[in-house]
Amino acid sequence: IGGTFSLGCLIGMRTLFTMLIHEIPHEMTDFAILLKSGLTRSEATFAQLLTGSFAISSSLITRISPIDINVR
Repeated sequence: IGGTFSLGCLIGMRTLFTMLIHEIPHEMTDFAILLKSGLTRSEATFAQLLTGSFAISSSLITRISPIDINVR
């Protein structure tokens, strides 16, 4: 997602929207699996927030990285 924002705001927003539509059911399923595997609600929530924070931080790092890639 961070990489597409470097191509332009519009393509970045489209990618963000598409990924959100994909990820919401995916995260709900992951949460249910964590609950079924024996985690408490708070443990499952923490695990989901932890993995989500890694995804957001990696996108931010990609966005602010000084590498310039010319796409043609």
